[in-house]
Amino acid sequence: MKRQTGGDAVHYFSTPPPTISAHGWWLDKDSGGAKAEVTVGLQILTGGRRHTVATGSKTVRQGGGSSRRANARKTCVGTKATTWRSRVDVDIIGVADSSNKLEPLGKTFNCGVRGRRTMREESPVLTAEIYGVLTRHPWIGQVSADHDLDEDLFSLAVKRAGAYGWSTTLLGAQNTLGGQRWEHADAGGDWSQDGQEHRVAWVVHEFR
Repeated sequence: MKRQTGGDAVHYFSTPPPTISAHGWWLDKDSGGAKAEVTVGLQILTGGRRHTVATGSKTVRQGGGSSRRANARKTCVGTKATTWRSRVDVDIIGVADSSNKLEPLGKTFNCGVRGRRTMREESPVLTAEIYGVLTRHPWIGQVSADHDLDEDLFSLAVKRAGAYGWSTTLLGAQNTLGGQRWEHADAGGDWSQDGQEHRVAWVVHEFR
């Protein structure tokens, strides 16, 4: 079977905070136990040009599904109609490959970004990283497979915390600062189950 790069079209989640999300994976039944670093970029169209505003990567085996795909997310800022698309790059570890990228068709959503700044430009950011050996309970993978759960670092550290009211990008109306003080920029983690130390989790936030 010839190697294939897979990816879905960008999709919009209205649950606060509203986000744009996309996934990427790879397929090759003849790959044995090989792993690849899958990187997903979220791009917007402004001034006739594409700009990458968020990325996400994960080292996975072929196959796709909730446990074998990478994810990129970007929190919406305002409701300006914006055209989004994803860009998927697969690099098999230890194997030379082409520079071709998968670029699914774009979609337009009422989801804007702050100004025209992209991740390549300088901005105040906070990055938190956790290194260690991760051991996942077997039942977690089975539940994810049965229900196609998208349980990634963003879901655990940002989306769920906001839903529970533990954390928010907004300060209360009575606070003198008011308004949005930061936005989620990127998140990811290497959840390889090989008994080795990896960068298990990392999150990046941009400050206004």
